[in-house]
Amino acid sequence: TYQGNEEAISNEDVFLIYEPTWVPEGYELKYRHVDVDFGLILMYSSEVNGEIKDLFFICNKIGAAATSYNTEKTTLHKVKLGNISAEYYESYEEGFPSSLIWSDGVDTIFSVTGETSFSELEKIANSIKANEDAYKDADDADVDRTRYSFSSREDFYDEGRIRYIYEDNETHEFIEVEGRIDGNSFEKEKGIRSTISLGDLDGNGIEEIINTEEDNPDLPKYFRWELCVNGESVYETDCYTRASFEPHFIDLDEDGENEILIFVYPNVNSASLTQYVVMKHVDDEWKELENTEWWTDDDRNEEDNSFPINVSWGEEKCILEINLEGYGSATVDVTKHYEKLQEEFSELKDESELYELAIDMLSSGRSSRYEGAGCDLDWGIGSMELTSFEGKNCLVASDFIAGPGGSWDVIGLVDVYFNYDVEGKINILHAEFISDETSEVINFGESD
Repeated sequence: TYQGNEEAISNEDVFLIYEPTWVPEGYELKYRHVDVDFGLILMYSSEVNGEIKDLFFICNKIGAAATSYNTEKTTLHKVKLGNISAEYYESYEEGFPSSLIWSDGVDTIFSVTGETSFSELEKIANSIKANEDAYKDADDADVDRTRYSFSSREDFYDEGRIRYIYEDNETHEFIEVEGRIDGNSFEKEKGIRSTISLGDLDGNGIEEIINTEEDNPDLPKYFRWELCVNGESVYETDCYTRASFEPHFIDLDEDGENEILIFVYPNVNSASLTQYVVMKHVDDEWKELENTEWWTDDDRNEEDNSFPINVSWGEEKCILEINLEGYGSATVDVTKHYEKLQEEFSELKDESELYELAIDMLSSGRSSRYEGAGCDLDWGIGSMELTSFEGKNCLVASDFIAGPGGSWDVIGLVDVYFNYDVEGKINILHAEFISDETSEVINFGESD
C-alpha cells in the first residue's frame, strides 16, 4: 500500500517524479510529459469494440501546477491509501470518469482519472514508484533556475516556526500542531476552524497569524481566511479550494520599509494556481497593494489573477506574437512544438485533434479547426516566486501560454518580473517567454 513520499523528505534538492508500475490490461501509454518545475503528466488509452477510453496519471509539485481531475457528476468519498488520506470522486453517470486524489504530505500531489473502478484506481496508486531518471528526457532539464534566490518552501517549512491550533469537530478541544503550513486540508476532517502562526514577521514581539474557518459546512473546501497583524485583522477573503500559505516580510517598492507578502497555494484544478496578497503599512494602517486579480473583466473567470496576455498570428508560418498589454511583445517560432506534437500523436492520426492541428500548423501556419492563435490559460498564474532583478527585490509570475489547441497545446511560459511603485501599483521590470520544447528564452521588447 502507498505510504507516502519518504525519498522526498530525505532529499531536499530534488523533486521526485513518481510513475505507476501497473495500469489495467489493454491500456497503452499515448502521451508523456515531464517538466522540471511542475511534474509529470501521463495519458493512457484503451480501445474496446471501437470505444476509446483514456486514463490520466498526474504527479505535481504542490503549488506549482494544477492536479487535473473530474468532479462533474460524481460523489465524493473520503478514503485511505494505506495511512494516507485520499479523495475518491465516484462517477454516477456513464461517460464521466472517476478520480482518485491524494498528497504525500510533503511536496507532491497526485491524481488518477479514468472510466474505471475504484479498485483499479487504487491499484494504480499503490503501484507508483519513484523514477530518479525521469528528468533525463525532460524538455527543460537544462533550464537555469538560479533566479529563485530565496529559500525554498521546503526550507521554510523545516524552520519549525509554523504551527496550527485547530478545534476538533467532535470534542471541541483545541489542539496545537507544529510543522507544515496547511490552511484547510487536514482540519476539514477534524476541525471547523484553525489558527496558523506565521511567526513574528515585523519583529515587534507579537506573532502574525492566519485564521481559517469553514464558510459552508456542506462545502468542505470552501473557507474564509484572515490575516492578523499585531492582534488586529488587516485582510479577509474567501478561498474556494484547499490551500497552503507562505508568508514573507520584504521591501517590494524600494522605499526601505518592508511589506507583508502572503502566497496562497490552492491545490486543485479550475482555479488560479498561485494567488498572493501584498500589504503595506501606511498612515497607521495596513493597506493592500495592487493585485493582478483586480484586472479581471467580463470575459475572464472572476477568480483569475493573470497578467493581461494575448496571442496573435505572426506574419510568417508558425510564428506567434505574444503581447503583454502595456509592456511589450515577443515573437515566437512554434515549428518545433508542432513537429513534436505530430510525432507524439502520429499513431492516433485521424483520432487525434492535436495531430490534425500539428499538420495544419506545419503545412499552412494556421489552424482550420480552432479559432484564434492561442491564449494564456484561464487557470491564472501557474507559479510565483520571490527573486531579484537588476538588484531589486521583486516577484516573478509564470503564466501558461497555449497555441490554438488550448490547454493540451501548451507552448511555454511567460515569466513576468514585477515590483511596486510609490503609489502601490504593479511595476513590470521584465518579461520573457520560455519555450516548452527548446527551453529557449525570448525577451519581450518594450512598447514605445
